[in-house]
Amino acid sequence: KPESVSGFLNAMDGPLGSEQRILILTANDISYIPDAVLRPGRIDRRWHIGMPEDYAIEACLRSFGIDGDGPSILAEARMAKWTMAELQSHLWARTDGGR
Repeated sequence: KPESVSGFLNAMDGPLGSEQRILILTANDISYIPDAVLRPGRIDRRWHIGMPEDYAIEACLRSFGIDGDGPSILAEARMAKWTMAELQSHLWARTDGGR
């Protein structure tokens, strides 16, 4: 809706905005964000966070205390192209947290 984009832009840098702040936006698909929001001066930095590398998956497995099943979970994560959030959700369900 145009009125919601307008309100969002006003909150970012219009009369409702404030100075000396850091605003962090996240998106699963940047193509849905209007160009007016992404223009330089509003969004100064962009980072693409891709799929986790093996070392990050292995560190996550260690933090969840996964030892014996680690290689099979790593292979499954690679094949399914899990994001880190998906991996953590899967591990959470396998451990005591998923009860």
